[in-house]
Amino acid sequence: MQVLKNMTWFVKENKKSYIIGILALLSTYIFVPVSTFIIGQIIDGFRIGWMGKENFKYYIIALFASIILHYIAGYLWNYYIFRNAFLAEKESRSRILSKLLKQNPKFYYKNSTGSLMSKATHDVSNIGMLMGYGLMAFFEATVYPISLIMIMGITVSWRLTFYSILALPLMIVFAAKLGKILEERFRSIQRSMERLNESVLENITSIRVIKGFSTQEINKERFDEKAKSLFDAQMDQSRLSALFFPIGRIIPGITFVVALIVGERMMGQGSLSLGQMVSFFMYLNMLTWPMLAFGDLINVIQESSSSLRRIQEIYDYEEDFKEKDNLKEYQGGQDITFNQLSFTYPGEKQKALDNISFTIPAGQTIGIVGKIGSGKTTLVKQLLRFYNVEEDSLLFGGESAENFTRESIRDKIGYVPQQHILFSKSVTDNILFGKADASIDQVNEAIDFADFSKDLHTLVDGVDTLIGEKGVSISGGQKQRLSIARAIIKDPEILILDDSLSAVDALTEKNIVKNIQEQRVGKTTIIVAHRLSGLKHADHIIVLDQGRIVEEGTHEELLSNEGWYYDMVQTQKLGGQNG
Repeated sequence: MQVLKNMTWFVKENKKSYIIGILALLSTYIFVPVSTFIIGQIIDGFRIGWMGKENFKYYIIALFASIILHYIAGYLWNYYIFRNAFLAEKESRSRILSKLLKQNPKFYYKNSTGSLMSKATHDVSNIGMLMGYGLMAFFEATVYPISLIMIMGITVSWRLTFYSILALPLMIVFAAKLGKILEERFRSIQRSMERLNESVLENITSIRVIKGFSTQEINKERFDEKAKSLFDAQMDQSRLSALFFPIGRIIPGITFVVALIVGERMMGQGSLSLGQMVSFFMYLNMLTWPMLAFGDLINVIQESSSSLRRIQEIYDYEEDFKEKDNLKEYQGGQDITFNQLSFTYPGEKQKALDNISFTIPAGQTIGIVGKIGSGKTTLVKQLLRFYNVEEDSLLFGGESAENFTRESIRDKIGYVPQQHILFSKSVTDNILFGKADASIDQVNEAIDFADFSKDLHTLVDGVDTLIGEKGVSISGGQKQRLSIARAIIKDPEILILDDSLSAVDALTEKNIVKNIQEQRVGKTTIIVAHRLSGLKHADHIIVLDQGRIVEEGTHEELLSNEGWYYDMVQTQKLGGQNG
């Protein structure tokens, strides 16, 4: 099967299970006809008169033995083949997640969350269907009927068999034409499912905004439109697939009529016995299922082919960020230098950073400020190595960042992003995400550092309180401080706070800044902020505008320059808005 080529890796890894399952399935094709043959022999034995009690006993024992062996073989193929189906889903999901974790932001610009969710769930389920039920349907629709036809010809009559199966090729022709149309229908279903997944995700993550603007009915109508689109696509496919069922009944019906006409004449000529006629009709009845299985096989192949192509798009996508071979492990404790660094986001023309040059001495606290959209977040993200930069434009200890593995650099960094991503777990579990093997004492220290201790009494179960998906049950300030605790628990050499104090009150900000000053002596701290009161203690402050450094110096030096920084300090003293 051409469609199985993309799953060759899985078949090779589980070939032992497949061999056992397929051999067991093939053995059932022997035991069922054997039972039918024995029944025909018993009928002819009693009709002719040679079937005595002794012979009858042996035939009954043989009949029961074939039934028991058929049951054992049936259990084995069911277990091994469908076990592999579930395993194929599991392994495919793991491979997809592994691939997703290697991708950089550019990949996620091109692929929506709904699309990736659909591929990792619905499409992977179709792969499982292919590797289990599809494989079984393949043998049931090909090997099984061929073996039955051979047995019918050998044990009953080649002439009767030939005339009876003349109508079967019609099924193949019909299925081939219908299969091409089905594939496009399945693609339409997958596209509709992607849009529906995106709608569900947007409604859940934006529930507060939706309720705040009282747009529940509008969003429900939009969702209903997408749900109807999926329903219509499924119905189009269902109407087409439904044609297989009557065809799968009509064609076997034709074979029965032909067999009855030809068989009656042969019995009249004495070339066919009653027992053979009974056995033959039992064989024909067994051919009904392969006709239905053939229809199922076409459905499974077309649907899984579409799914495999979609998943293969993820596998084939080359990582935008490729590391060199034989890279070093960054040991830390070095100055960080931006050396004429420029950066443009994928798909954009305007530079987000333009010729940035400055050094962060190891152990110092650096502030980065500027207008909204000036490039502050983009600058600190370069340290996390999400994107490729020009050789020697970012240096650690005078050596290009390109010479170190990304993981070793990130291991030295504690990052608190603007958008605080929390998990639907307890407070403790969210903090431990920063360091899974941390002790309870370390968790408590991180909570104290982030000035979160005073909030614990407001939570139902304290540190064991489940905070809901993305921290839906806690405030913005609490999210920020939990994120700080999560970053600080790993005791990072480099701490990056990307506008992470914007939602806390002045006293809380003061406490956190104090903890930074007292507990991070000798460690590098980079603070991106709009509220400038938290940067007075910084050793050096960078002011950005349109991706360029327009001012830099200490708090006092920047005030004396009376530039943008000075204006913002005065504005914030008067209670004005951030720039």
